[in-house]
This record gives sequence, structure tokens and C-alpha cells, in this order.
Amino acid sequence: MRPVLLELEGFGAFRDRTTVDFGDAELFALVGPTGSGKSTIIDAICFVLYGNVPRYDDHRLVGAAMTMGAAEMRVRLRFEVAGEVYVAVRVVRRAGNGKVATKEARLERLPPAGSADDDPALAGEAVTTTLAGRESEMREAIDDLLGLSFEDFTRCVVLPQGDFARFLHDKPADRQALLVRLLDLGLYQRLQSRASVTATELDHQIRFVDGQLAELGVSTFDGAAARQEAERLAAASGALVAATADFERLDVTIESGLAEQRRLGGLLTGLASIAIPPDVAERAARGAMLADALAAAEAAAESATIHVAATDADVEQAGPVARWEEILRLHDRRIRGIDVVDERSTRVEEAQRALVAAEQGASAAEAAVAECRQRSAALERANLAHVLAVDLAPGEPCPVCDQIVDHLPLPVSPPGLDEASADLRAAEATARRSAAELNEARVAAGSSAASLEQAVALLGELTEQLCDAPDRESTDHRLTAARTATSAAEAARRVERDARDTLRKAREADVSFRRSADSLLGDFHAQRDAVSGLEPPPPGNDLALSWAELAAWAVGRRAEVEAAIVTSVDAVGAARAEATARLDAIFRAAFGPDRVAPGDRASLASAIDRAGDRLQQAIAADEQRRQRTAQLEAQRVTLGDRRMVAGELAKLLKADRFQRWLIASTLAELAERASERLRAMSAGQFSLDLSDNGEFAVIDHGAANERRPVRTLSGGETFQASLALALALAEGLGELSGKARRAMDAIFLDEGFGSLDSESLDLVASTIEALSTVDGGRMVGVVTHVPSLAERLPVRFRVSRDARTASVTREVQE
Repeated sequence: MRPVLLELEGFGAFRDRTTVDFGDAELFALVGPTGSGKSTIIDAICFVLYGNVPRYDDHRLVGAAMTMGAAEMRVRLRFEVAGEVYVAVRVVRRAGNGKVATKEARLERLPPAGSADDDPALAGEAVTTTLAGRESEMREAIDDLLGLSFEDFTRCVVLPQGDFARFLHDKPADRQALLVRLLDLGLYQRLQSRASVTATELDHQIRFVDGQLAELGVSTFDGAAARQEAERLAAASGALVAATADFERLDVTIESGLAEQRRLGGLLTGLASIAIPPDVAERAARGAMLADALAAAEAAAESATIHVAATDADVEQAGPVARWEEILRLHDRRIRGIDVVDERSTRVEEAQRALVAAEQGASAAEAAVAECRQRSAALERANLAHVLAVDLAPGEPCPVCDQIVDHLPLPVSPPGLDEASADLRAAEATARRSAAELNEARVAAGSSAASLEQAVALLGELTEQLCDAPDRESTDHRLTAARTATSAAEAARRVERDARDTLRKAREADVSFRRSADSLLGDFHAQRDAVSGLEPPPPGNDLALSWAELAAWAVGRRAEVEAAIVTSVDAVGAARAEATARLDAIFRAAFGPDRVAPGDRASLASAIDRAGDRLQQAIAADEQRRQRTAQLEAQRVTLGDRRMVAGELAKLLKADRFQRWLIASTLAELAERASERLRAMSAGQFSLDLSDNGEFAVIDHGAANERRPVRTLSGGETFQASLALALALAEGLGELSGKARRAMDAIFLDEGFGSLDSESLDLVASTIEALSTVDGGRMVGVVTHVPSLAERLPVRFRVSRDARTASVTREVQE
């Protein structure tokens, strides 16, 4: 895991949004005053990946990392794993009651660089993949991606304050558990379990194969007897083929005899069924009567049809009743229209007289109003001061002299002015009433004129419609004639309908009789046709006589037909006996004397074929059983070999002996690597050793190679030993476990550099510089207060803090 870009806001000292760009920073230092937020950057990386902060023992306390007073904490990390780019995001919000909760947590894999961003044509092929979309999915997804749990991550990748010497001082069991996870040594336990399961499955398969072999058993098939049976069946089949011509001859004899029997049986049945119906004479008399009735009905119907044609001609000559009725209605409407025009003309004259009177009254009223206005105006001019005094108000200027009015004069009414005003009002009211009456007279005159015009127009239309029609009296006479002709025609049609109904019934009776007669004639011909093969007498014109002759002839021929049937039955029986004897001989030759032969040649051939098929199937089944037995025996040997291998592998991997040996070897190799680094850091004074019980010890070469526990080291010495072991762990596990190596492309150190002397510090710095170039380059980040160490690193992230927030500035050494 290699960080690329860290964004944090509301996290610890970083209230405002802050970005830390780790791009191209292989070896860097996080520097700044105490409390500025250097370690907070490491905490943010742990938090966004695992949802936890190393310095908190309880992962539920992540809300304590939120900036005081902030409502939201947001951390986003872009990082690389095995050449692919991922983004992890966590957002925590504070509710109104002060409780904090994670509102967003996701892990995404970004598309490769140069895909959708650089080439729009690839936009559909390169998409972001969501690996985790909820907080509950994040921890498992990160563990699977990096191959490290949170605890393992803080032992091997991020070494926070207070945990730097953790792996050094861990109990042997804890170190072993860590190595099991890092090296995926659980694989061997899974291999052992899988080998045991495989051995058990193979045991089941072996028992199943043994059961199949037991079911197959030992073959009891007799090949010699099968060959003899095949020879008998072949000989019988040949004999049956050789006798084909004789069997066909016998078949022809039998079939022709049976056909003759069927023919003679049909003739005998036909002879026995000939019988004369009892009512032949009565039916002939009824037929003559029905024919006479039909002729009379046809004549009456024809006469009625002629009479209908004559009355239809009279109707056509008189004209349609509706036409004369319509003309008569038009005459009546015209008479009424003349009366309406006269009435409305009178109304128009009356309306015109009323209009003239209203106009005269309105003119007189207007003249009276004008006279009253002139008299009132003359009185007002004569008493102008009185008129002006009405509008005066105390304190306001006079409209004549422009002086302020102190008090109002006493009201004095000029003589005659009030009477003139009253007369004017009365004249104006009279004028308004006269104007309203004039308006009503005008409306009434216009309405009367329009009504008269409408009546005149309608009368003109009726007159125009009657211009070519006869007068009213002639029309009345023609309507009477048309109604008389129409009534006569309707009566003639009723007579015709009755005649045709009588004709229909006569025809139905005739048809019914003819059907009965045809049925009787058909019965005669059916009886005669049934014995036509015996050449019966021909029919004559008299059906009764013909039927009597046919019945007498049938009695004489029955004895001849019965004798012919007996002769045919004897011939068919002889042919069947010969065929049965031949079939029985061939069957006994094929199957022996104990079985009953089939009744026909096809059944015998089928029996021989089926016996041959069963014999071939038995031979094939025996061969298949032998092949299946050989296959199962070979499979039994293979399964036994695999069972032996699986059982031996399960036994070798049992009790974790191989795993314990591998862990011990790994710890010994880590101790050896760490010892080499510690010897270089301590100028040859110290080296590490691993005791038999799995505890680390330090060998003091400056004190006669004294061996003592690592807990006796001073603070600076403990830092040297812990750093040596951490670097050995980061470097060595990369070679031993490809999965852990994905998470160890970077290492962050946050502890203890201030306690080192200048010489030890120089050795530590040289070691850190060399570490960044191991295995193609590893990112190394150092949190330090020591200026001399920070100045030796090519990139520095300087963390500063003011009263509001912390910030990060990247410095690159020239």
C-alpha cells in the first residue's frame, strides 16, 4: 500500500480542508511543533482505512478525533496497491444531541490511467468499481485488499507513538499469531483439513466402487449355448423364407375364400330383407288428390296477381296520396298567411301613430325644460351674491375680493329662485319620461315592422310553391281519388297474399308426398340393388307389381346362395390347416416342442427376430459387464493410490508441526536480519537473539557478549532495537509473503528519534535512506522533531497550526 493523496477536514487539528500530496515522495519527514498535528496525519490514514485511530483503545471512540465544534469529519485517501489505484472515504457527522455516527464509508478501485479520462472512446470499458459501499463492508474489504488487520497494520506499516516497540515486547504467542496472518500459514491447516476431507471422500468412493463390483459379480453367461441357439434361429428364419411362396399361395386361397363368403353373406342378407310395404295403393290415390289441389291453388294465385297489377296502375294514375295531402296543407297555410299579414299590417299602422305621438310629447318636454333653465339662470344672475355665499367658509378667501372671510352672512333666500328650481326639476323629470316613452315607441314600431316583413316573406314562399299546383278544390278531389285507388290496391294485395299462402301450403303438401313416394321408390331400389349380383328381374311402371315379382324371385334364390357359402367355408378351412401345420414345424425347429407356435407367419418371423435380438443383447451385456468390471478394478487401484497420498499428507500436516517449524524459522530469520541492523545502528555494541521459548534477547558485545532481556535496554537502545526489528519485519515479510508485501510498500515511523545521539541518529538516518531503495523502492515516512534528521530527507511536510486550524506545506530539498 502506497499513499498518493490524503484529504482531511474536521479531523483533529485540521478544521479546514487540507490536502497532503505524497506523489513522488519516496522518503519524507513530517515535521512541526509539538501538537501541530504531525501524528494526526498518520492517524487519518489508519482511520480512513480501518475506521479506527491507533491511539484509541476502543474503535467506538473515533468521534474524539473530530475537531472540537465541527459538525462533520471527512477523510479521503487515494492509494496504490500492486499497480492499481484505489480510493477510501469516510465521513462522520455529529447529530444535534452530540452523538457522532459514520454516514459514509466506501472503497473504490479507479479505472487505469489513460482509459476513460484520456480517450473518450474507452469510457464504456473503464469504470470505477465499488468494493465496499457501507461501513460494515469496509473492514473486510481492506483486510482482503491489504492482507493485514488493523492490529497487524500498526505493527508492520504504521508504527504510531507508544506502539513502536510492540512487536519487540509481544508475547511469543502474539508474535506467532501475527506471522500466521502475515504469511498466511493458515494455508497449511487448510491443506491438512482438505487432505483429511479428501481421504474421507476417497474412502466413500472406494466403498462405492467395491459395491458396484459386488453387484456385477461373476459372469454365468454360456457362450456355446448362445451360439447353438443362434444357429437354430438362423435355420428357422431360412426355412420361413424358403416357404414364402407356399404361404403366399395359401394366403391368396384364404383371402379369396373369405371375400367370397362376405359377398355371398351380403347377398343372402339382401334376399332375406326383401318385403312389400302394405300401403303402396293408398299412397298412389293420395298423390292424385294433392296434384289437383296444387293446380287449383296455382290458378287462384295467378288471378290475384293480375288484379294487383290493375289496381297498382290505378294508383299510379291517381298519384300518391302524400303529394296531394302536402299541396292541400300548403293551400291552408297560404290562407292563414294572408290573415297574418293583414293583422300585422294593422299593428304596424298603430305603432307608427304611437311613435308620432311620443315624438311630439318628447319635443314639448324638451322645450319646457329649456324655458325653465332660462328663467332659473336669469334669477341666479340677478342674485349672484347669494349664490356665491353658499360656498363661503370661515378662514377661507372670498372668490370675489380675495379677502379672508371672518364670518358668514345670514342666509337670505332670493324671491322666486326656489320656485324656478322646482319647476326646472319637474320639467326635467317629465322630459326623461317622454324620452323613455319615445324609445319604447320606436322599439315597438321596429318590432311590428320586422314581424310584418317576416309574414310577407313566408306568404311569398308559399305562393311560389303553389304556382304550378291546382287550386284547393281540385286538389281536394284528386286526394279523394288517390285514397280510393290506394285502398283498392291494398285489398287486392291482401287477396293475393291469401292465394299465395294457399299455394305455399299446397306445394308443401305435394313436396312432402313426393318425398314419401321417393322414399318408397328408394326402398324398392335399395332392396333390388342389394341382390343385383344375382341378376333380379327388371322394375316396371307399376311399383306394387314390380315389388311382388322381386319378392317371389328372392324366395327361389336363397337356397342356391346358402349352398355356395358352405362350399367356400370348407375350402378356406383346408388352406388354414395346411398353413398352420407348416408354421408349427418351423417354430418347433427354432424353439423346441414345449412352446405354442404363433398363429401367423408375421408373428413367427417377429418371434424369431425378437429371440435373435435378445440373444445379441445378452452377448453385448456380457461384454459390457466384462469391460465395466475392468474399468472399476482400474478405478479401484487409482482411488487406492490417491487415498494413500491424501492420508499420508493429512498425517504429516497434523498437529501444526510443520507450521510451528515454519514460524520458528521465520522468527529466527527476522531476528538475524534485525540483529544485523541493530549491530550497525549501535556501532557493534548490540545484536538480537531469539531464545528457545520465542522471547527476544539482546547480546551486549561491549560487556563480554552478555545476554539479557530486551526490557533492560534504555529508551534510546530500545528505539534502536525496535526500529531494527520493524525494518527487518517490513523487509523480510515482503520476501516471505506476497500478500503481505502488498501492504508493505510504505512504512511510517513515529517515535523516539529525539533520544538518539548524533552518531546513532546518523546510522538510523542512513538505514532509513537505504530502506527506501530496497525491492525497487519503498515509501518511508518519518515523524520527527530532530532537525538534523529531517534535513537529510529529500521531502518534508511541514505541519503548522494557528488558532483555527492546522495546515501542511510540502518542502522539497534542492
